[in-house]
Amino acid sequence: QIIADVLGCPVIKPSVPDIACVGAAIIAGAGSGVYDSVREGCEKFLQRGETVYPDVGKTGMYGAAYRIYKHNSEMIAGFRVK
Repeated sequence: QIIADVLGCPVIKPSVPDIACVGAAIIAGAGSGVYDSVREGCEKFLQRGETVYPDVGKTGMYGAAYRIYKHNSEMIAGFRVK
């Protein structure tokens, strides 16, 4: 819910709780030739779950914090530790 509220747009939840593992399996499948591409793996393997809609009252509340987060992310995007 918080992601939808912060971004101010609907978010489609994945149908499985551990989506990171599913993504890794799809990438492995594409890399090993099971799928022709990651897109094909996603289309064959993933199912959409519930759509979560933003609470517009909360979207404004998160707005300032999100703008700061985006600014800081852009500022450090090119930063590399040597």
